[in-house]
Amino acid sequence: MRSIIKFLIFAIIIILLPSFVMLFITNLNTNNFILVFAGQILVFLILLGFYFIIRKKIIKYEDETLAKIKNEKSIEKLKKIREERISYKSKANITKKIIDLDYSKEECMNLRKYSSTYDDMIFYYAALIKNEREDREIYKNKRDNFIKRYKNRHFVFLDYKENVRTAIKWMGVFLIFALISFLNPFKFIKNEGIYKILLLLNFTFNLSLVVNTIIWILRSLKSHWAKDLV
Repeated sequence: MRSIIKFLIFAIIIILLPSFVMLFITNLNTNNFILVFAGQILVFLILLGFYFIIRKKIIKYEDETLAKIKNEKSIEKLKKIREERISYKSKANITKKIIDLDYSKEECMNLRKYSSTYDDMIFYYAALIKNEREDREIYKNKRDNFIKRYKNRHFVFLDYKENVRTAIKWMGVFLIFALISFLNPFKFIKNEGIYKILLLLNFTFNLSLVVNTIIWILRSLKSHWAKDLV
């Protein structure tokens, strides 16, 4: 749920800020090319600035996670920190720390669930190969298949059940906003110009939800096709 809220906030900001800038310029009732061009440059700078601010905050957040767990030896405290952190990258890094301190297959399955990168999955296979002696050859074969398929990728989402759950959540969110759009909450607005702009913004927002939902459906399908191999 927190990831959905975070996405919705980002999508609203990314769509609304540039739109209000261009709406302001449009309402000036001017055909001045320089002014319109300046508005487009301002929109670009807003989006670029927003990207770097968010990227900086994400890096800071992940660094804070690493600092929290650097000298932590208590498994229970690490699990509590993992529960409190939001990003899957943080959860994966904490899970790797737990596995290093006290290996369990259950935690390896947690790592697979939280993993979103190639390096996380390499760590996952290394832990299984090192500790699951009876099934070592099986995991070596799965690791080799994984490397052949994903060696040139950075982001990898292999946990089929987790991908399906996420895809279902996003389908639910899309259906809710699609229903809201169908009911047309803007129909009471009398100003035709504002009404059209709100409809366009609503369409853009729903389009972002569609794209994100499709991405997770495709990830679910890919992880299903690969689940017996890797």
